[in-house]
Amino acid sequence: MDPRDFDTLRTFLATVGAADLFDYLKLERGASGDAAAAAIKKRRGWAQGQQSNPKYRQEALWVIKNVKLLRTALIDQRAAYIAELDGRDHARKADILRPFIQGAIAEGVLTSRAESAILDQGAALGLDEDATMRILDEMVEQYGARRATHSIPTDLDTFTDHYAVLGVTQDADLAAIEQAYQARYSAARQLPDPAQAEAQYARIDAAWATLKAPASRAAYDARWQDELQATATTLPPDDAPDEPPELEASPTPFRLKDTPADAGNRTLSLQDGPPPTPTDLGQKRTLDLGDGSAPVRVSSGPRIQIEGDETRSLDLGKTPHVETLTVRKVGKGRLKARASCTPSEWASVSPELLSSTAAEQPLKVTIDPSKMPGTSGTVRVVVASGLNDRHTVTIAVTRPRSLPVGAISGGLLLAGAAAAAAVVLPDLLSPPPPPAAPSATLAVRIDPPFGEVWVDGELRSSEGALTLREGLTEAGPVNVLVRREGFAEWSREVPLTPGETSTVEARLELRDPMDFHPEDDQVEGTLDAREATKRIGARKAALDQCLLDHARVEPGERYTLELDALVTPSGSIRGTRMTADPPPSKALTACLHRELRAIPLPMFQGDYATHRTTLSVVTAAPETP
Repeated sequence: MDPRDFDTLRTFLATVGAADLFDYLKLERGASGDAAAAAIKKRRGWAQGQQSNPKYRQEALWVIKNVKLLRTALIDQRAAYIAELDGRDHARKADILRPFIQGAIAEGVLTSRAESAILDQGAALGLDEDATMRILDEMVEQYGARRATHSIPTDLDTFTDHYAVLGVTQDADLAAIEQAYQARYSAARQLPDPAQAEAQYARIDAAWATLKAPASRAAYDARWQDELQATATTLPPDDAPDEPPELEASPTPFRLKDTPADAGNRTLSLQDGPPPTPTDLGQKRTLDLGDGSAPVRVSSGPRIQIEGDETRSLDLGKTPHVETLTVRKVGKGRLKARASCTPSEWASVSPELLSSTAAEQPLKVTIDPSKMPGTSGTVRVVVASGLNDRHTVTIAVTRPRSLPVGAISGGLLLAGAAAAAAVVLPDLLSPPPPPAAPSATLAVRIDPPFGEVWVDGELRSSEGALTLREGLTEAGPVNVLVRREGFAEWSREVPLTPGETSTVEARLELRDPMDFHPEDDQVEGTLDAREATKRIGARKAALDQCLLDHARVEPGERYTLELDALVTPSGSIRGTRMTADPPPSKALTACLHRELRAIPLPMFQGDYATHRTTLSVVTAAPETP
C-alpha cells in the first residue's frame, strides 16, 4: 500500500473515532476475505442511505468514494495494513515511553526502582517487556547512562554507608531492607522542608537501588571493604580511635582525593570525622575490583521463565478458580524470586516467595469472580527476581451477569413448556445478551501540562494529561494522583458516572526553591540550544501571561526581561538570573519559576548549562471612555 493511503485512512478514522478499519467495521483481524467483503458491502449500503443525512453525510460520501481502498486494506493487502498498524502503534507507544525513560536516567544512573517503573509504564502502554527493554537499552547507550546494579563506577569520589542510611545491619535479608526502605520513605514524606525531603529521597533511593539486587550488593560490599582498608592505611597510628565509631542514622560521606606525595594512589581525606565502620562483611562475598581502571561487572546469575502465554482469558462462574502458572529456573545457582498480583481484593497468588533452589515450581493464582466489581476484570501477576528479570502474566476474567430473582423463577416455570417447543421456538431458550454497560470517561488536565497521572495507584499517563475510558464501566469514585518532580503532589477522589465524562483540573504548586547557582569549580556543559528554545517557546503564551499579570509598568508600555535559565544535567531548570527595568517582582518571579521548572529540556554532559531567553510584552492599554 502507498504511504499516502495509510495517511488517508488515518485521517478518516480520526474523524469517526475508530482505532482502525477493523474497529470501524467490527471485524476481527483474522476474519476471512469473504467476511471482510460482506462488511464493506454492508457499510457501503449504509452510506448510500445516509448521503442526505447532515449528521453522516461526510462519512457516507467518503465510504462510497473509497470502497476500493477499503478492499485493498482489508482483503488484497491486509498483511501490509496490519504491519503498518502495528508499526505505527509501537512507534506511538515508544514516543510516549521515551520521555519517561529520559527522566529516569536524567542524572546518568538507571536505578532498579526506576527500571521497574519503566517496565510497568511499558506494560501500561501495551508494550511487551522485550520491546520496552530494547527501547530502554537504546536510550541508556544513547545518553551514556550506567545501570546502578550492573557496575560500580570507578570515577566516583564519594562513598556512603547505604546500610546506615536505611538503618539495617550488613547481614540483613532483602525483606528487612525493603521494609526499612519503605519506612524511611514514609518518614521522608512527613518532613515539612521540601528541600530536606528531596535530599532524603535521593539518599534512600540510592541505598535501595544498590542493596536490592544480589549482584550490586555484593559489588558494593566489596568496595565498602576496600574503602575501610584504605582508611586504615591513611589514618596516623596516634590518631586511630580506640573503639570503632557507631553507625549514624545520617552518615557523613567521605571523599577520596589524590595526595601530592603519591598521585597514583587514592587515599581518604576525612572532612567531618572518620567514616562509619560496618559490621563484618564476610570473605565469601568479596569481589576483586582489579586496579580500578575499568568498571566492575558482575554476572546476572540464573533467571526465571514462565511457561505459556503472557496473556490469558478465563470465562468463570461464581465459584473461586485456581489458575496454575509453571515457573522455571534457567541457569545455575540460587534464585530469590517474589510473586505478586493485582487487584488484591478478588485475586491472590501463592506462594509469594518462591523456592530459591527448585528447578520448576507451580504458582497458584486464586480468582474469586463473586467479588469482582463488575462482569469483567483483569488480573496482573508479576514474578520478579532482580533488575532485568521480571515477567508479567495478564489474565482477562469474565463472569456471567446475575439475573434478577423474578427472572430466575419465571425461567423455572417455563422450562417444561420451552423444552417441548424447542424445535419450533428455539429462541425461548436463548434470551438475548444484556446490553453492555456504558463506559464512564475520566479526563485529567494538568497546569503546567507536564507530569505523571496515577489512577487508583496505577500509572496511566506521563504526558501531562489523560483521557481514560477503559475499565470505567462501573459507577464509583477513583483516586487521581498527579506527580511532577519539583512540585507538590496533587490528589483528589473523583466520582464517576457511566456514560458521562468527569473532568478534573490539577494545578501543580511549585515545591522546588529554584535557587540553584553553579559553584566556581563546576564545569559548564553544552546544551542543545535549538531544542531548548523550541521547548521553552512552546510555553511562550504562559510565560508572556506571567509578565502581563505581574509586570510593574504602566498600561500600554512594553516590558522586556532577559532570562538566564540555569539547567542541571537532567535537563531541569533549577535556577534563574533575570534582568529587567523595573526588576521583576516576587509575584512575577514565582510565576515564571513555576512555568520554567515544569519544562523538560535536553540532557547534556557537564555540571550545569545556561540558556538565555528574552521575554517581551506590551501591557494592555487603558480603555478610552
